[in-house]
Amino acid sequence: MRVSPLNLHNNITKAIYMGENFANFYSGSPPLNRLSFHRHSTALLTQHLLHPLALFTAFHSGQPLVSSSTKRISFLPLSLVLPLLGPAPHFRDDSNHTIKHLQGARAVGAVPLVFLGIDEKDVDESEKTLLVKDPHPDLNQSSPTVWAIDATNLGEKELAILTGGAGEEAREFADGRASSASWGAWEAGVFAVGRSLVDWNSRNTFCAGCGSKVYSLWGGWKLSCSTALDESSSCPSQKGLHNYAYPRTDPVLIMGIISEDGESILMGRQKAWPRGMYSCLAGFAEPGESFEDAVRREVYEEAGIVVKEVMYHSSQPWPYPANLMVGCFGRADSSQTIRLDLDNELEDARWFTRTELLAILADPKGTVINRHEQAYFNPGAKPNDGPAPAIPFRLPPRTAIAGVLASDWAKETVQAFAGKGKEALKGRM
Repeated sequence: MRVSPLNLHNNITKAIYMGENFANFYSGSPPLNRLSFHRHSTALLTQHLLHPLALFTAFHSGQPLVSSSTKRISFLPLSLVLPLLGPAPHFRDDSNHTIKHLQGARAVGAVPLVFLGIDEKDVDESEKTLLVKDPHPDLNQSSPTVWAIDATNLGEKELAILTGGAGEEAREFADGRASSASWGAWEAGVFAVGRSLVDWNSRNTFCAGCGSKVYSLWGGWKLSCSTALDESSSCPSQKGLHNYAYPRTDPVLIMGIISEDGESILMGRQKAWPRGMYSCLAGFAEPGESFEDAVRREVYEEAGIVVKEVMYHSSQPWPYPANLMVGCFGRADSSQTIRLDLDNELEDARWFTRTELLAILADPKGTVINRHEQAYFNPGAKPNDGPAPAIPFRLPPRTAIAGVLASDWAKETVQAFAGKGKEALKGRM
């Protein structure tokens, strides 16, 4: 029987669940207009840098500069930051856009500087930045350009300028996770892209092809071997396309595994985490692996549980240092025996009922992690021997996608998991 294209399309539309449009913390909401096609142009980057409304967010060893009183991110004006960037020109000249190793390039050893984009969250569509590829007097009249600088290697005098002088509001470099509870969605998004790019530039100071020093191109979005400045360079990085020349993003699968009756969720904890903290299981995707297969593999390796159907929920940038959390739900038989001895990553894993999660979510301290406890989530943290919480267990806050997955499932606000039992996912997985 011949099936018309229209009927085939309708059948596919009914059978495949496409998911809601979730905007998790660190996603921007709305994001910056990154104008990635401006990064290769020295002239355009210079125009953005010298914009009278330009704003700068500073980092020191990965910590953002924040207000000492409110912990909100401090955005610094051009007049304060410009003297720290060294003498002009701030980018190497490539006015003809023909010399690839000079496109939007900083001098070797210059203070790291990254062009993040333009803040247009309060701008009507008709007034947004012109989509031009060359300098233009009307390119951007009223929207701040946003930059990130790495202040890690600045001297005491320069750092004192950033942290505030006499008569100014005090500023300080503080832990991002501990301060993020004070941030709005937009500034969290700026922090995420700024920290990830600053971290990438600071980690990669030598060429992976030959070991020579590298320098920044494309307004902080590309690195080049310094031998490229020598016409006789024989570095292999100057031939072909190489993944170490561009920022990396590491995908991490994080999953809420739901029992077949729809009433329990599998969660685990690592030994170093704050006392009583449980979260969704998670792990990195490996080469040659789909997201769905990564979910199944990680859950099997960490807890010995075989996962059946897998469904995508949403994603979240996680700038510690440059991960993309890929949130999923999956189905599994809760009668399986949990095993923690396969890769020894978890201290404990267990099934929690919807009633248990709702009770914790209703408790004022159920998703609270204090500033001291944030350090226990850092790689290499020692086991937490702090006092046990007064409540049975704790869950991540909604600033982490694990908290979103757990909360949305418990409150039945996820469309594909709104019903109970095996029929809840029929036609949607």
